[in-house]
Amino acid sequence: MLEVKPSGNDKKELAKFIPRWLPDAIAFDCGLCNSEFSMFTRKHHCRFCGDIFCNNCCYRFEHFQPYYKKKVRICEHCYVKNRLA
Repeated sequence: MLEVKPSGNDKKELAKFIPRWLPDAIAFDCGLCNSEFSMFTRKHHCRFCGDIFCNNCCYRFEHFQPYYKKKVRICEHCYVKNRLA
């Protein structure tokens, strides 16, 4: 489980831990495998780092507390990085 512990429940405090998503318009290929996005290769945002990936590189779902109450999509890089931490 990916867990973030802000010092308070203030929305501004929680917002510090939420990544800024890259705009869809600037992503033409996957951030990990460089597969080109198309009608069949869709874009997915990693909720942990905010980068854009294809489904093969962003298929894992993990809890990211306290901001999200359910499991959210994360990329393979963030999954491995946080599993080893």
